[in-house]
Formats: sequence, C-alpha cells, structure tokens
Amino acid sequence: LYHSHFLALHLTEEECCRPTCATYTCHHGYLERASELMDTEVSLETCCRREPACGTDFTCPDGYALYHSHFLALHLTEEECCRPTCATYTCHHGYLERASELMDTEVSLETCCRREPACGTDFTCPDGYALYHSHFL
Repeated sequence: LYHSHFLALHLTEEECCRPTCATYTCHHGYLERASELMDTEVSLETCCRREPACGTDFTCPDGYALYHSHFLALHLTEEECCRPTCATYTCHHGYLERASELMDTEVSLETCCRREPACGTDFTCPDGYALYHSHFL
C-alpha cells in the first residue's frame, strides 16, 4: 500500500499500490535479495545481488590456482573454482620438486617432481675413476 495515499478515497489500485522487489526479475548473473522482496524502491541494486563468480569472488588459498575453464562461471564454490597445484604435492623419496612447475595444476609425480641424480644411472666416471659403491643408487 502506498503510504502517502493511506485512507484516501476514490483512488484506483494503480494509485494505491506500488510494485515491490517481488515483481522485479533480476538479470543474468544476479540473484534476488530475499530480505528485500517487499521493498518498493525497485531497482537492480535494491532487489538483486551479484552471483558469486570464479575469478572475482574467490581467492584461491596458497598452493591452489584458479581453474581457468570456470573463470567468471556462476553458482560455483571456492572448491570448484580453485585447483591444487604442484605446490600442494609431496614428492616421493628419491625425487625433488620442480621449482618451475609449482603453479602447474596437472598434479602428478611426473609433472611436479624430478628424480634425484643417482650414482650408477646419472653419472659416468671419467677415466681413472670408479663408481663409489656406497653411493650407488
């Protein structure tokens, strides 16, 4: 009910009633503000709120990177927006992390780690030297 016309006589429904946010349709990328459904200041800003989107509303935690195929996608959670990177991967014994691959999201032993150099497989002794057996593999 439009309060300035309260108890006025001989008015039409259009003169007595004002639309509320309940009549407003939010645009794509926006959700209705349930708390504002009876507000008579009908506008996008009053009646709607922007939907959360990857890349604008979620900051990935350390060791995670934005999942690029979901960039600016709507209705997603932080878990859906962010993917683990090699920074979250622990290399097995005998392997070292590849510092150049820490932000890679293809997390695997092959991508994130490199085998540690080992005697017998990575070094050939020069003439006059023999393989030091206590360091063999």
